[in-house]
Order: sequence, then C-alpha cells, then structure tokens
Amino acid sequence: MHDYRENDAIVKVLGDDDRLYSLIARGIRKIASKNAGKVQPFQYVRFFIDYQEQRTMHALRTADLIQSFRSLKEDLLKQAIAAVLCECMEKSEPQNDSFPYFLSVLTQLEQTNQPYLILSLFFAHMNREIGIEPFVDGCAGCGRSDLLCGISLQQGGFVCQGCYHERDQQYDKNDLQSFRILCKANLTHVSLLETTQSWNYEHFSMIYRFFAEYSGIPIRSVRFLTHLASL
Repeated sequence: MHDYRENDAIVKVLGDDDRLYSLIARGIRKIASKNAGKVQPFQYVRFFIDYQEQRTMHALRTADLIQSFRSLKEDLLKQAIAAVLCECMEKSEPQNDSFPYFLSVLTQLEQTNQPYLILSLFFAHMNREIGIEPFVDGCAGCGRSDLLCGISLQQGGFVCQGCYHERDQQYDKNDLQSFRILCKANLTHVSLLETTQSWNYEHFSMIYRFFAEYSGIPIRSVRFLTHLASL
C-alpha cells in the first residue's frame, strides 16, 4: 500500500487471473473507512472495483476479507518474510498460476515452524521461473561430480576443487547438500523437509544470492530481514 493523497492510497494486488492491479482506495486512511481493516498487507481479499480496461489504476469500491493470516502478522520474523515475498511478487512479472502458488506460500508460511524454509523454496522457485537456477548436479565449471567444495555466482552453481576461485564461497558437504535440496524441492515437500533439519537465514542467503545477482529485481525489504537475523 502506497500513500496517494491525504486520505487515499494506492493498493497493489495480485488477482486470481495472475495479473497485478493498482487500486485507488479513496478515504482508506480515515478512521471511519469501511475498507481500512480489509485492505492490509498479507491478506486474501475479494475486491469490488470500477474496472476500466484502458486505465492502469482502478477505483476500489468495497472489499470482503476472506483470510487475514492473523497469526502470521503476530510473528515478527514471519511478517518480515511476508514483506519480502510480497515485494518480490509486486516487482516480478507474474507467471501462470502465480495467484494459487502465492496463496499457498502464505498459507505454508503461517503454518510452519520453519519460516526460512518457505522463503528459501520461494526464491528457488523464482530462480527456476526466471531461468537463473544454479547448476547443482555437478561442477558448473567442468561437470565432475566429485570433490565439490563451494558455490560460485560467476560460474553459476557448484564448483569443484579444481575450478574453485578465491571469489567463490566455500561450503562443507552438508551445506552443499542442503543447497541442492532447496534448489530441487518445492512446496509439496515442506512437511518432509521440516523434519530433516533446522533451516536458517544462511540457507535462504545461499539461494537469494543468485536471485539478487541475476534477476535485476532489487528487494529492499531483505535489509530488515537481514537485520533481524543478526540480532
């Protein structure tokens, strides 16, 4: 939600047709606004709008709240992660089935006790959609499958001892295995992955580095998440 005029705001929403819409919510900042409680971040809402095809912004009439994700908002870490997810969706080009996928992401985020896992899987999915998925089936430099020792942004995935460069990030076998799992997995594997290990900010960071380097999409809200992780 972005301020527009004194009591108005522009609301960006992802529609169930996988399109992004900009809605003008008039009077939304007023205490007596009937839509104020329904037009909040991280909510599943049915909007009634004055749609005009030739315009880029449409007037919001009323809204019905379907799902509030209340417990998500009561958890600071989950709230910070949801902000990253929403900013990424807003700045990315929606793909087919973006709406049901993103609704599933928020649902899983609210329910999980491992929020970094959901965030990592989301950005692994985004890397695949954009075509910047790291190569994790061997060394990205020479193709060999043994003596793997790190991850290279420049070479695009795993690197072996022979292809490793000082600018690359060195990891042990367990970290490389976790990275590969995240690159290959999707939301259907959440319940299984939740039981295998504790997923943390570093796991997310390993995935996100490729998105940050090659997507061309800056996600400013990651800064606050990084701050939270450092506390």
